[in-house]
Amino acid sequence: MLDCAPISRRGSILALFFLALAAAVRAQPPPAQDQPSPSTQAQPLRTLTTLRQAHSLSADEARRSYPIHVQAVVTYFDRYLDKRRIAFFLCDRTGCIYAAVPRDTVWPGRAPLPGTLVDVSGISAPGDFAPIINQARITILGTPGIPRQATPVTLPDLLSGAQDGQWVQIEGVVHAVTETGTNVTLKVYMAGGLVAATTVKRPGVNYQSLVDKWVHMRGNAAPTFNSKRQLTGARLFFPGLETVDAAAPGPLDAFDLPVQPINGLLRFNPRVLWPHRIHIRGAVTLDWPGRTLCIQDATEGLCAEIAQTAPLAPGSLVDVAGFSTLAGFKPTLTDASFRAAASGAVPAPSAVTSSQALLGDFDSQRVRIDGRLISRADGGGYTNLLLSANNLVYRVLIPVELAGSRLATIPIGSTLRVTGICSAQVDPERTLRGYGVTRASSFWILLASPRDVAVLQIPSWWTAGHALHALSASLVITFAVFVWVILLRRRVEQQTRELRQSGERYRHMAHHDALTGLPTRALLHDRLQTAIDRSRRYRKDLALLMLDLDRFKQINDSLGHSGGDRVLCVTAERIAATVRKTDSVARMGGDEFVVLLTDLSGPEQAERIAAKIVAALSVPIRINKLEVPVSVSVGVCTLSDGDSDAEVLLKRVDAAMYRAKARGRSCFHVFTSDMIGHSHNQLQLYAALGHALEHQEFELYYQPLMDCATGELTGFEALLRWNSREFGLVLPGDFITLAEESGLIIPIGEWVLRQACRQIGLLERTLHRSFNLSVNLSPLQLLQDDLTEVVARSLAKNGRPPASLSLEITESNLMRDSRETRELLNRIRATGVQLVLDDFGIGFSTLSYITQFPLDWIKVDQSLVRNCTTDRGSLAVIHAIVEMAHGLGIRVVAEGVESFEQASLLRGEGCDAAQGFYISRPVPAAELPGLVAALDQSNGAHFLAAAPVSAD
Repeated sequence: MLDCAPISRRGSILALFFLALAAAVRAQPPPAQDQPSPSTQAQPLRTLTTLRQAHSLSADEARRSYPIHVQAVVTYFDRYLDKRRIAFFLCDRTGCIYAAVPRDTVWPGRAPLPGTLVDVSGISAPGDFAPIINQARITILGTPGIPRQATPVTLPDLLSGAQDGQWVQIEGVVHAVTETGTNVTLKVYMAGGLVAATTVKRPGVNYQSLVDKWVHMRGNAAPTFNSKRQLTGARLFFPGLETVDAAAPGPLDAFDLPVQPINGLLRFNPRVLWPHRIHIRGAVTLDWPGRTLCIQDATEGLCAEIAQTAPLAPGSLVDVAGFSTLAGFKPTLTDASFRAAASGAVPAPSAVTSSQALLGDFDSQRVRIDGRLISRADGGGYTNLLLSANNLVYRVLIPVELAGSRLATIPIGSTLRVTGICSAQVDPERTLRGYGVTRASSFWILLASPRDVAVLQIPSWWTAGHALHALSASLVITFAVFVWVILLRRRVEQQTRELRQSGERYRHMAHHDALTGLPTRALLHDRLQTAIDRSRRYRKDLALLMLDLDRFKQINDSLGHSGGDRVLCVTAERIAATVRKTDSVARMGGDEFVVLLTDLSGPEQAERIAAKIVAALSVPIRINKLEVPVSVSVGVCTLSDGDSDAEVLLKRVDAAMYRAKARGRSCFHVFTSDMIGHSHNQLQLYAALGHALEHQEFELYYQPLMDCATGELTGFEALLRWNSREFGLVLPGDFITLAEESGLIIPIGEWVLRQACRQIGLLERTLHRSFNLSVNLSPLQLLQDDLTEVVARSLAKNGRPPASLSLEITESNLMRDSRETRELLNRIRATGVQLVLDDFGIGFSTLSYITQFPLDWIKVDQSLVRNCTTDRGSLAVIHAIVEMAHGLGIRVVAEGVESFEQASLLRGEGCDAAQGFYISRPVPAAELPGLVAALDQSNGAHFLAAAPVSAD
């Protein structure tokens, strides 16, 4: 029964309320302990109104979340101890329970400290050990005070688990007090063992004064438990010193007690019912600071675990105070402390044998013993030496931090003399089976320093067993050397073969192309000079063929380097299959090949072989399900009487090859004397191109674009012309390839963009109207990382909106289908600049490419427009392109319109715009105002006068 005696008028009212509540509780039957049947599970759970009902639930019943509503007194409140929730114990007249209150609970007024009457509602739940109130909601009603009466219990009562959470009273002696910033824990020695009692730390309270006092304590019993919710011990939570009654047995300072002899510890004394601190004195025989302290007086030796870390000199006289208890069937002191008394000498060790040490008569005393070292290891913070003597094995220990490195150097098998503290290890089974006398099963030697180990004898290595091992090792080594010699000889032979093969491979690699396997320029030069000498000696004809793939750069840009490499390999295979086995095929570099023809019957035989090569290389090559059309330009040069130099032949055949390209590609051409200066002209043109920008030799011409439906002038396409000081007017077809090969196309392209924006902007300001500007991009410009910024700067400098600029790209750029190209076009398109696909309908792309890129316009190639009036196939292709583009929201421009009939057909097919000579030839910027006036005056007569013509 809890004593809730009134302390005020308000307390009297609350006491009457508790009596009424207890009467109501007795009228309610306890909840069933068995599992509810299926027929009752659907019924609502009844509300539990007493703490005994809630605490008596089984774990399975507690999981059913019974509603709980009680009024009780808070007996413990601790917001620091449990990181999960507030430690909260409640008691009513029937019992006590733990309530789970969240740590972040905000109380509207003061917190419900111990002694507070509260109204609690929540649900049942299994706790860490027993049922608890979960989701507890607390309402403060009053303050009747902490219960004065509690159930006296013993340590076995607490360890049974039956007192979990209940308000109990224990008694015992306080051995130690541990304080943290928020809590205080007392070690209370009860009859049978120690119990930890915890409370919330209060400022200004001297908890250390409770040490060595006999106490009566009231508090809530609580279990200690493991992760499986099994009981492993017991403890107590008490609200404060107001529930502690203490009595001091003697002096507050234990060192003021009389000194007791060590051999008198725990001897029978009927007047001592509870052990209190005792005071002993002796000389230090071993000091492991913060771990163990051993002393010896005139009667006995003793070792105690002491937390003090101040070092003590061996032999110094010290006072030790602590509680006399049992540890390992031996008397010892716990919760002890020491105080240095005086300096002195270390007690002389007793020389003992292993058999004498095993008897236990020298336990905790300083001894000297001999033994043979059989093993050494570090573990558990100690260095362990295992010694053997008289068929007994014992252990020598020293903390790792004191061991140093000396012990690690002692050879196994050495005979040692060890001086240290003998610690007998009691055998519990033999002791309990006997009549009460303790019996040791082994003993340890505790070292104070590595210097206490003396090496008496180091073992000799040369024993009978070692001699047998040495003989076996010699035989093994001899056999291994024999095997090694055999293997080494085979290895040398193998490496010799590999070196010979490697040399042959390196010689082959030095003179053959790594991609195609064909001879290189160096090997061809040697073979050519040899063939020239042989031809003159035996009067046999000789010829050189130089082959260059047409538009290989476009193939490489479209298919990537892997596709280009595949084309080169197939080309090499086809050339080798076309010529004779006695002929030599070499790769000069890039897409250029040379064929050396020897022992010819006449020059016409070289021409026949060149024609066969052109035909063989005109067959498309299949790469990644794509038929790639290829062709080759071939130069032919035969050996004449005046020629004796290989370099001369190579230069002449190179000139013949370039003449074949000039004739339209996919053909061969035989060298003639008028080509001697061609190569030189190419170099001069290349040199002049490098200074064209600097000398302002470039000029822009503009060709108008007209709306097919209205005949209105909508814009201009900028076209580049080169007025060279040295060569005069050079057409784009003659210098654009040189500009791309040299990389000059990048600065030239940027100049075209800036100049076109400036000139069209000036025209717009002059005529007060807007035009769309179309500028061609080279494939190399799409590789610029800053192309988007270059376009933006050109527009901003001339005040032109992005939507007024169209950038024209070719199909080969889209066939790359690379992530970088796609991202670049998306960035350009995002700025508002329009994208135009030029020359659509030729090459080796497909119509599906226009669905994969952000295009605004496509330009139908002029080859289709040129044949649309005479070739129904060309007109059908134009019709398909227009239908597909309009379906995708893309507008169509027809380029190369040259006649009234073409304009009529294209308008009928639905083309959105057109350009060509029928509208106007390209004109320089100075003539643009007059051209605009003329086109405005015609008012679109080019298209409006042309009636639509049906495709049928």
